[in-house]
Amino acid sequence: MGATTYFSSVSPKEQITLCAEVRPSLGIRPKDQVAVEVEGDTVGIGKVRSWLLAHFQRAPALPRPLGWHEFTRIAAE
Repeated sequence: MGATTYFSSVSPKEQITLCAEVRPSLGIRPKDQVAVEVEGDTVGIGKVRSWLLAHFQRAPALPRPLGWHEFTRIAAE
């Protein structure tokens, strides 16, 4: 299935509006927070379900479990 393109414009306050066709497909309702990800000249927008979910697995998993002392040393660096 190919991508669908929707158009919007930037308001005088430099804001954009997500069109009515997009919001339901992303589960976005009034007052929801959205995440905006920029890569080059491409922008992605998605609903932020919670701070934890928005940041979960941003860093890769450790190759092996760490002991408390080793973990504390790395955190201090």
